[in-house]
Amino acid sequence: MINEELHVDEGALFKLIALGNEEAFETLFRGFLPRLTPFALRLTGNEEVAREIVQEAFMQLWLGRDKLEDVKNPAGWIFTVTARLCYKFLRRKVLEEAPRPGLAGEEATHDHYAFRELKTLIHQAVLNLSGQRKTVFLLSREEGLSIPEIASQLNLSSNTVKNTLVSALKQIREHLKAHGYLMPCAIFLWL
Repeated sequence: MINEELHVDEGALFKLIALGNEEAFETLFRGFLPRLTPFALRLTGNEEVAREIVQEAFMQLWLGRDKLEDVKNPAGWIFTVTARLCYKFLRRKVLEEAPRPGLAGEEATHDHYAFRELKTLIHQAVLNLSGQRKTVFLLSREEGLSIPEIASQLNLSSNTVKNTLVSALKQIREHLKAHGYLMPCAIFLWL
């Protein structure tokens, strides 16, 4: 059995998983489960959904195992896949809860206008971002590029891209807060 301590070489495990080693997959799963589940729970706010998302992330890992040898940051890869699945869930949830055309009643009309106002405020906040912040944000959120992909495309370091993205998110959150919207970034980014 492969060493199941948290200090295992994740890159070596990814290489073994790429070869179809189920023990390596189980070791990786057991090592990341205690960290990924709370992460997904913080993003989704739903324990059952968080567990399902973590399972889906590992299912994607196993099904795409032939590409794992090229992954330079295994932990980052797993957390990114999990975060994207969480955001996908949140976006679907927001869209399902958004008022539908034809709904009657004052509440449906109010919700519809509040939702449109929030989307408008987010759009305004993005337009107010400086050149590099706006570019990095749009490449990340609209093009779906990863931090390394953005860094390569813009000829920047990954740290610069990450810091720029964090600054952009903070600026958007402050814009929303100034207009009375207090919510986690994870929700407003996928509206």
